[in-house]
Amino acid sequence: YNYCSQRYRSFDPRSGTFQPYNGPRRLCR
Repeated sequence: YNYCSQRYRSFDPRSGTFQPYNGPRRLCR
């Protein structure tokens, strides 16, 4: 999850998802 938290400021480690600028929350692996 380190890659996701560094790339996406909206990344939520609890759910493993992030909020893109357009569209619903997406899962980041």
